[in-house]
Amino acid sequence: MVRLNLAAPFLDSAREAAGDRVEAILRPHGVSIASFADPDQFVPAPTMYDLVEALGEASGDPYIGVHLG
Repeated sequence: MVRLNLAAPFLDSAREAAGDRVEAILRPHGVSIASFADPDQFVPAPTMYDLVEALGEASGDPYIGVHLG
């Protein structure tokens, strides 16, 4: 299990680029924007990988992992 809020920087980048579409991107993974504020929210590792991938694509930045550090 992985703490969801570790992906918050990816969420922020996606929200800047995709706006309201982000909720629709998150929905299939069973999380919402509000979920990221809960430090006790965990998701399975494969879900986290899929979320980071989807949010990265939504950001429009092909090098988002490098840019976020």
